[in-house]
Amino acid sequence: MSKPACPLFPINDPDAQARAEALHAFARREVNRYRRTRRRKFLFFLTVLLVFLLSVVFLTYGKELPDSPKPQPVRSPVSTRFFDRHAKIAAGATVGLLAWDSAQTCNRIGHGGHEDWIRSQNCGVIVTELALNKVAFWGAAYFAHRARWHKLEYVLEWCGPAGSATAIGYSYAH
Repeated sequence: MSKPACPLFPINDPDAQARAEALHAFARREVNRYRRTRRRKFLFFLTVLLVFLLSVVFLTYGKELPDSPKPQPVRSPVSTRFFDRHAKIAAGATVGLLAWDSAQTCNRIGHGGHEDWIRSQNCGVIVTELALNKVAFWGAAYFAHRARWHKLEYVLEWCGPAGSATAIGYSYAH
């Protein structure tokens, strides 16, 4: 007994097997032809779409629309200068609180006290270190300004006065 051509219809007739194989081959050819036709139609559609879009782009490139308004430059409400009004106020607070903190620290050291947060107990070294600390905060604020991180810039401008105010408060509490 020979193997049937189609497992769904087990027919042992050789002519039926030949017809089934021929029908299967015909169906495969038709499916492949349909797929090729579909691909061709899709590629043709993409080509027509691309030609249309390119023609629209090249025909309208550099031309203004009739009665179109000219674009106006947009002015930003945020100041883009580094040393604006806000920075001037922060700089004044930095200098004032730095002077107060330095004078208070030097006065305490001169009268037998000691500095808890800075390793040195020399007035000149302490004032220099406090001033360099403030310069470092202002330098970081400038780099934040150059990177267009303006919110971080504003925070860094006020870190120097905050440190001095904290030290003044700590000195009064202890």
